[in-house]
Amino acid sequence: MNKTKLLTLKEYEQPFFGVMQLLHRCNARCRMCNMWLGKETPEELTIDQAMTFSSQLAEIARPGFEFNILGGETFMKNDIERLITHVNSLGLLPICSTNGFLITEEKARSLRDSGLVHYTMSLDSLRPDVHDFYRGTRGAYSLVRSALNNLDKVYHGKQFVCMVAIIMKNNFRELPELARWAKADPRVCSVSFLALTNPCWTFEKEWHKHKSSQHLWPDDEDIPEVLDVIKELIWMKQNGFANAIVNSVEQLQAFLEYYKDPTKPVSHDYRPFKGYVMVKSNGDLSMSGEMLGNIKKTDIRDLWFSLDASGARHRIEQKNTNVEIIINCKHGFEKY
Repeated sequence: MNKTKLLTLKEYEQPFFGVMQLLHRCNARCRMCNMWLGKETPEELTIDQAMTFSSQLAEIARPGFEFNILGGETFMKNDIERLITHVNSLGLLPICSTNGFLITEEKARSLRDSGLVHYTMSLDSLRPDVHDFYRGTRGAYSLVRSALNNLDKVYHGKQFVCMVAIIMKNNFRELPELARWAKADPRVCSVSFLALTNPCWTFEKEWHKHKSSQHLWPDDEDIPEVLDVIKELIWMKQNGFANAIVNSVEQLQAFLEYYKDPTKPVSHDYRPFKGYVMVKSNGDLSMSGEMLGNIKKTDIRDLWFSLDASGARHRIEQKNTNVEIIINCKHGFEKY
């Protein structure tokens, strides 16, 4: 590509963080997601297509680009190791998201040999019944513990595992405890908290009041307590948990606004989200949810500098984009 095109972008408009949803299938039955209903289809990205996209992306991405590979359940994708090795060879940082169900000792060894070091793993509660409930799978908590043990055994403590917890109705009170556990447990390095976003099965604006969210979104009378817990996490972040809690103070402050009303934009500057790359399992490419095209048909090196991309940047800057798309993009809340 013509490298001078990059000079037309501000630093935060250059791709700096991205997620590639390799598949829309899962082996858990999470209550906040419907990907477990998905089936493998001919439209699903192949490993070769993902590798081609990665090579193109590497030419326009900022140094240190975090390449988050996810699903569905990432490790249901056959030959995922080949993609990880390729992404590493490009100088991008591969991070795989997982529920932990498939990380046997043998799988952990295969992933280590591919060059994968960074994982994010779902854990919504230290109480087995709560985690199992939200993941819709009996024994989900035990499988997470087994995955952590297998990774630790294979990597000899050199793995980087960030636990991920969604702030929900039945777990919000224990989130500070989860942070303390993450800081103390040598098998993990940190915890990242996510805001609950619209479950996939409802398109209503006030989705958080829909019956499908009754076990997910905190009750109205509990919102003040949710905000107090988030404030406690902010205090912890500033007092000894700077590395243990991945979220920035700015993102946690955005959570305070979001949980008061998830339908409204937060007051944070949206401009940094112009560098947020999103790829769906069918190849659709977007900038913070603003559709640009399909990577199977068009090179990202063209899509990122297209008229559609210019329009997307304008909508993002004007906050005319879905707050649920950007609220969990931790890098968009960093300072530039």
